[in-house]
Amino acid sequence: MKSLRAGRSLILLLIGSLSLSGLVSLPGCAPRYLDKTPGSALRYPYIPVNPEELTGFRDLLAQSPYDPGAIKARFWIAQNAFNRSEWATAEKKFLNILKKYPHDPWAPVAGVMTARARVKRKKNLAALAGLRRLSEQYAGQPRVVQTVAELARTIINDELDLAELARVRATYSGTPWDEQAWFVMGKRHLDFGNPDSAIKLFEQFLAAYPGSEFVPLARDLKEKAIRIVPLNRNRVGCLLPLSGPYAPFGKTIRQGLEQALRKVNRRQSLDDQLSLAVGDTRGTTDGARDAFRELLDREKVMMIIGPALSACARALLPELRWHRITLLTPAAADPELPAASPYMFRYMLTNQEQGEAMAEYVVLRKNLQRVGILNGEAAYDRSLAEAFEAKVKELGGEVILRMEYPRGATDFKSQLLALGGVDPGYLKDLTVRERKRMGKIVETVALGFHRKLAPEQASGTPVPTSTVIPDQRVAIIRLTEKGEQCQRERLGKLFTEKISYALAPREGVKVLTQADTFKALRKLGLSSLALGRGDWHRLGEQLDVAYLVMGSIEQKGEKPVSLPGEPLPVQYEIKVKLVAAATGRLISKYAGTWTKSIPPEYNVKDMEGIYLPVPARDAILIASQLAFYDLQVEIFGCDAWMTPKFLRHAGKELNGAVLATGYWPNDQAGRNREFIREFEERYSARPTSLAVQAYDAMHLVAQVLQTIQHPNPKRDDFEKALREVKRFRGVTGSIVIDPDGEIRREPVFLKYDNDKLKRVR
Repeated sequence: MKSLRAGRSLILLLIGSLSLSGLVSLPGCAPRYLDKTPGSALRYPYIPVNPEELTGFRDLLAQSPYDPGAIKARFWIAQNAFNRSEWATAEKKFLNILKKYPHDPWAPVAGVMTARARVKRKKNLAALAGLRRLSEQYAGQPRVVQTVAELARTIINDELDLAELARVRATYSGTPWDEQAWFVMGKRHLDFGNPDSAIKLFEQFLAAYPGSEFVPLARDLKEKAIRIVPLNRNRVGCLLPLSGPYAPFGKTIRQGLEQALRKVNRRQSLDDQLSLAVGDTRGTTDGARDAFRELLDREKVMMIIGPALSACARALLPELRWHRITLLTPAAADPELPAASPYMFRYMLTNQEQGEAMAEYVVLRKNLQRVGILNGEAAYDRSLAEAFEAKVKELGGEVILRMEYPRGATDFKSQLLALGGVDPGYLKDLTVRERKRMGKIVETVALGFHRKLAPEQASGTPVPTSTVIPDQRVAIIRLTEKGEQCQRERLGKLFTEKISYALAPREGVKVLTQADTFKALRKLGLSSLALGRGDWHRLGEQLDVAYLVMGSIEQKGEKPVSLPGEPLPVQYEIKVKLVAAATGRLISKYAGTWTKSIPPEYNVKDMEGIYLPVPARDAILIASQLAFYDLQVEIFGCDAWMTPKFLRHAGKELNGAVLATGYWPNDQAGRNREFIREFEERYSARPTSLAVQAYDAMHLVAQVLQTIQHPNPKRDDFEKALREVKRFRGVTGSIVIDPDGEIRREPVFLKYDNDKLKRVR
């Protein structure tokens, strides 16, 4: 039923004054022989009253004014006046019935007819006010409510002028009458040849009543209004933040646009001179919407360059489809912008493009396969890092690890160690601790054996001078090594020497040298690695010693590490014993453990390169710490490094680092030299990348406008012509326009070399 009512209302609006739903129906249009009932009177406004009936009604009133049928007689006498176009008399008589007999079935019908008589007298607002009261007073009578709604709809659609429509909107705000009046106002403006006002009203209506039954027709009429708005084909709009915190960006973009405009107009005839209409977005979404409508409604621009900020560009996306106007931004970096609307284009090297271009350079041109990424938490850093990482993987390379650091960080130790660096300070401290532990083990062994070999001397008890105690001769056999790491580091030899050095100086003990012990073993054809119990006596006789020291050191396991750059702790079990050479009797023994860490190799993850999409300050700090933590890798960066501060403070650690950018001011191409010279002469400043992107964008717009030959072009003609551009070369290079609206160009790769940036060929 709702769809049927909506369809009927739209038909009424389209046929306009031809029908008026019976409001101006001619006498005789209704069937001549109708029952004179309230239902019939509600449906047909011109039910005829023949002379005989009229005489009867008047006689009834004269003879029996209080008869139950008298109210009916009064109604039909008023109806006769209405049929005879006696509108004032009819209004008065109908209104009298409504006031005196509000509870009679004829009262609401009289109220409806009162409104009809008022419309005939051009008292439209009074008619609507009366209908409003009727709908409230007789809300329980569906036929009355329906008739009131249909009559009010017809009045609003066909009878009200613009001033009356505005009064209806103000009086009945938020009601269906306000909804219809808003729509009709837009339609009237369009009919009267005011498409700009119609567009604005339809936009407001669609925003206020998105669920209205009039929405489809409002959209169609808005499209029609847009198509007939006369445009200034040589007027180019521009949306920039000229005030607020982003004003410096807006200023440099405007400078680039104005310089390009002067150059373009020098080649144009007087009739083809382009002009620029600049709107200040104030760096806010509300400001962008206000400036956007100003450019469309007052300036009649063909297209718009801007906005500079992504948030402002996103805020305008819903408007583009309705107005069919092209936005060409030279600065908004949101990666999803161009794909969001067919009328959204971007002329800049985006973070996505820059990150992907650097990945291609690293993998395809430098042939590096294992790279790491270190970036800050800023959106700029992350977007570059994500694009680089995805492209490296797509090309078959490996991102061994991507690390992020917080804003303001100056110490990148944890990140660089995780990427495969080595902490030299930690290694030094660890080595000292391990040596102290080794010394304690050796001292324990030497002291224990000394007490067994020379108890008197070991105890410190004075020995009478007349007493001669011979030294106990001891041979120390090299400790056997069990385990690959143990053998690689020759730990058995190391501990043997340490025990020998610790025991030899002690009183009452004579320790043979390792050389003598080795000669004796070789002479007997024995090996320290396979010395059996039966060989001890032979060796003791050969060396003339009473005691042998022997044992083993065995690798037991590895402990886990928390970071890749930490040394790997390995645990060893040490066993040493003192035996009598002649009998093999065990005199003393020692068993214990010792942990020695294996130092990591430099760049333990075999990382070949590192990508640093970070500000220039952070890049300088990170590069110096890369060297400290023994990460010898190639360094790659981004256009944020292109600052005078970077060139002044970057050290030798960054020599050979390569960065990607969309524009290099030192390019010696003639087009670039001319641009810089003219820019510096006029503005006494070096152009920024934003200025040169705006400069190229303006030249592209001028080229596209020249291709539009229609005498009365439409705004969407620009979008179509822009997509057909096959060849354009600006200061920043040649372009390719993707279907999604990205205007792509080749980035420039620069290498840092002793305080200078040089182009990589």
